Amino acid sequence: MFFIYGGGFTTGDRSQAPPFNLIHACCGAFFAQRGFITIIPDYRLSPENQYPDAAQDVLDAIKWTISNSADLVLVDSGSSLSLDLDSLFIVGHSAGAVHTLTLFFHEDLVPLDDEIRKRVQGVVLIAGPYRLLPGDHASRALAQAHWGTTESAYENSSHSLLIKWFAGRDPSSLSSKRLLPEILMVVSEKEPVMILKTNVQFHKMLEWYLGKKVDFIEAKGHNHVTLIYMLSSGHGEEWANQVAEWMREVMKGDDKVEVSWAHSRWIQNPSVIVFTHSYSLGFWIGNTQRRRGK
Repeated sequence: MFFIYGGGFTTGDRSQAPPFNLIHACCGAFFAQRGFITIIPDYRLSPENQYPDAAQDVLDAIKWTISNSADLVLVDSGSSLSLDLDSLFIVGHSAGAVHTLTLFFHEDLVPLDDEIRKRVQGVVLIAGPYRLLPGDHASRALAQAHWGTTESAYENSSHSLLIKWFAGRDPSSLSSKRLLPEILMVVSEKEPVMILKTNVQFHKMLEWYLGKKVDFIEAKGHNHVTLIYMLSSGHGEEWANQVAEWMREVMKGDDKVEVSWAHSRWIQNPSVIVFTHSYSLGFWIGNTQRRRGK
């Protein structure tokens, strides 16, 4: 599972200064405990880098993982991790949800015949700003930072990319060709009004274009950030347990990879940082040289 964090397109880091470094560590540990090896890649931020640079970085992390899975090892045992590379999931929060959708609806990034479209079984979209709504002046500056101009923000929003991607396509053929993964949408009960509006609209659009039900979860009692911040706390995790169960349901019928039990510890090699907990593993991958254009 790849977790793509948010941050309004302009902020975010997989390894923040203490105590904020616990946010993504606890997120990775939560899903790792439930059997999903979790990878949290960094990506270049706006305004120094603009659309679609961040999505390209996420794609590079996925490709690197596929090509270098044998290099991901437990250094104390010398054994490689057993990754099921045909059962990938992407979970994107806020801006990370937008980057996730850009991967699949921007055909220059992941062409229709790319194997990644078949390997990614599902995506979870958490409270993304899928379009810039008229009158949403608070989000306009962030949209301009990411897309460059207001016009580009409208033209290349997730909302617009969805419409353009489906133009002239027969939705009934998508599942058989595995051009799109299964999709789950998540919002918090106390989302900002503009975020809630765009998510409700986007959900209706997805169902209309796909011609089928798209699962939708409301994280009760949470706001836009607490649903991520409280993971591994033992409280307010119901929504995330539903996500884990949804991913397991999507995988039904496929061979599952069992990950051997390991004590909690940090494991490092030159390419990755690995956090192992209980019987599963979570690890972080980032390319610090590419990030922010460096």
